[in-house]
Amino acid sequence: MSDEIYHQQVTHENRTSRLDVSINGLEETEQLAAPPLDLDLIHKSDTTKAKEATKRLLDSGELTEIQRRRFLLHFVEGLSYRQIAHREEVHFTSVHESIEAAAAKLQKFFKKI
Repeated sequence: MSDEIYHQQVTHENRTSRLDVSINGLEETEQLAAPPLDLDLIHKSDTTKAKEATKRLLDSGELTEIQRRRFLLHFVEGLSYRQIAHREEVHFTSVHESIEAAAAKLQKFFKKI
């Protein structure tokens, strides 16, 4: 199995994995366990276009330092929102909001290509 295929499988597993959480946080985990449908379509519809949009976004300076770091951890390294939150010692909602803001900017770049 090539490294690229292995990386794609691990990334997918990390994005869709469900972590053990308290009952109070269960609803939020279900909501954040998989990438949003529109982003999933971007990944599947045209990876070359998505890569170019991502490169332009990262080079544009439009992301804050936090958005950029969390975006890369989630979409490149495949970490879940909760894994990033644990690593940064913040609430996962903060991570969610940062990544969603970055994803909205990515969609603008994607549409321009």
